[in-house]
Amino acid sequence: MAQNSLVLDPIADATRMLQQLKHRTILPTVSSVASAIASLALAISGVPSASAQSIRGWGLIAYRDVDDLTNLRQVAAGGFHSLGLKQDGTVACWGSDSDGQCRAPDGLDDATMIAAGYAHSVALKSTGSVACWGRNDFGQCTVPQTLQAATGIAAGGYHTVALQQNGSLRCWGNNGYGQCALPPALIGVSTIAAGYAHNAAVRADGTVACWGLNSHAQCDVPAGLDSVTAVAAGWSHTVALKKDGLVACWGDNYFGQSAPPPDLPAVEAIAAGYAHTAVVASDGSVWCWGAWSAGSCSTPPSVPALPMIAAGLWHTIALDLDGAPQTWGTNDAGQTTRFSIVGSVVTADLGSGHTVAVDGNRAVSCWGSNSFGQCDVPKGLGPVTMVAAGMEHSAALKMDGTVECWGSNQFGERNVPDDLGQATAVVAGNYYTAALRLDGTVAFWGASFNGEREIPPDATGVQMLTSGLNHLAAMRSDATIRCWGANDVQQSQTPAGLGPVSMVSAGALHTAALRTDGSVTCWGHNEQGQCDVPAGLTGVRMVSAGGWHTMALTDDGAVVCWGGSESGEGQVVDSGRVAGRVPIAVVAGSRQSIILYAAAQSPCGPDLDGDGFVGSADLSAVLSAWGDLGAANADVDRDGVVGAGDLALVLASWGPC
Repeated sequence: MAQNSLVLDPIADATRMLQQLKHRTILPTVSSVASAIASLALAISGVPSASAQSIRGWGLIAYRDVDDLTNLRQVAAGGFHSLGLKQDGTVACWGSDSDGQCRAPDGLDDATMIAAGYAHSVALKSTGSVACWGRNDFGQCTVPQTLQAATGIAAGGYHTVALQQNGSLRCWGNNGYGQCALPPALIGVSTIAAGYAHNAAVRADGTVACWGLNSHAQCDVPAGLDSVTAVAAGWSHTVALKKDGLVACWGDNYFGQSAPPPDLPAVEAIAAGYAHTAVVASDGSVWCWGAWSAGSCSTPPSVPALPMIAAGLWHTIALDLDGAPQTWGTNDAGQTTRFSIVGSVVTADLGSGHTVAVDGNRAVSCWGSNSFGQCDVPKGLGPVTMVAAGMEHSAALKMDGTVECWGSNQFGERNVPDDLGQATAVVAGNYYTAALRLDGTVAFWGASFNGEREIPPDATGVQMLTSGLNHLAAMRSDATIRCWGANDVQQSQTPAGLGPVSMVSAGALHTAALRTDGSVTCWGHNEQGQCDVPAGLTGVRMVSAGGWHTMALTDDGAVVCWGGSESGEGQVVDSGRVAGRVPIAVVAGSRQSIILYAAAQSPCGPDLDGDGFVGSADLSAVLSAWGDLGAANADVDRDGVVGAGDLALVLASWGPC
């Protein structure tokens, strides 16, 4: 369900940002802004928007430090999340963050190896110590204090294994099937692997030992197996790579995961998932066998790969020749998203289990759940200015003002009205879609179980439209709010005396408003504290209401979250601050959060005319160059195009340097 969709066009952005700055001591004059906007409106139509240079997300679906996923050293695949080890020793993560498995410890910048369990992650540091994070219900992330310097790691379903420098093993976590009961006299180990509830180890002499759950003979090592250089452990099968490049499999074979193709060439790397096996051959080709139903073996054509591959529950990751991850398989938590396509972001929206984004080229990207085709972006969609993500469908506002929808159409949520006319914004709720027309009226189509279709007669002159699960909220030209639809927890009951607002955001069952004095007011459902605005929170310039949490972006670039802790969506690290980047937007989803960043500038970066004061001349320079590519002087955030990011930096820096 869409939470807060923003269209980034110069007129709307300048007006909204000016309103949000009314609580400042030093303000741009209304006349200077108005004249610049008027000139711009006469000169242009269909203006492109600025792009954020990076995106970070967390919660049920996460994407952390994924702005540069090339030249990776290693990849690892967990139950529903993926890890990438960067050259600088930091760890990137995308996919599910339901248990914090995508939240690497602060300061982790010397990792040399990574491993992913069902819902936890592990890193081996250059010092030989081990770091674990994520789910810890069986102690799988509680590293033993007596662990000696390690040289290898493996993560199973709910347990972790480390290979110590002396060739011995340590195991911690769930031991329900004996997976942490190490075989006696198991020494001289060279490499290890962990499956759901069993482990495999290669001894120095090339033989293999297995222990733990043996429900499908996954621990019955074939007689005479030797000369093994690597092992991989799946849910209930085991794979071994021999020195001559041959592959041996044993254990569960219900889906054919233990039956290598007869024409399989010599292999250099192996991986085992829930019910599939994947390998990289010596010629760089990727082979996969086993279950196909979830796409885990739907290997992309012509993927020349480095000798590195990883298999999760139902997804697979290989590294191409540039060290970038190539992923395929189930994507219900975004674990197979190629994030290079969202390295530059105009705007994004979060649905119940999927994310839709517009990149700097106005193309649409989508990841997450696709059970109803909500991520099957139509071919030839054309340049897009705004997107919306509903429960099981998606919508896009094109630059010509028309709207297109895809995904589920069970209640007509894709059936755009013929008389819609030109739209300026689109939002998506539970099983419905709504659009803001150019004349400030609202159009609605789809399911109306709670009066969502009953647009109030006074919902006119609307400047901002936002949708929750089953209610909508609109900000009118007089800076007041009108809500309608479901009101079972007073989410549509605007508080008396709210005062003038500059922004409104409808969450699943609550609503948040940004007042012109920079304060935030929330109302509606408050089971997880999503309406408990932190005491003393002021100077806010953007607010976004999610499923069970609320996010705010302050004037000084801090991101503040409250509510929602089940999937960590309400827990922001370091107030969202990232070196060299400036947060320009926040979006709260049902169980996830994202921040859009632009490149940071010096305090006088927006002083385009060099007069020591950021003012109307600088604002006019940005607006007059809006949409230009390569206009270096007006491109304050250095993203290659003059747009909303540059405008935000000028307004945020207004006054003397």
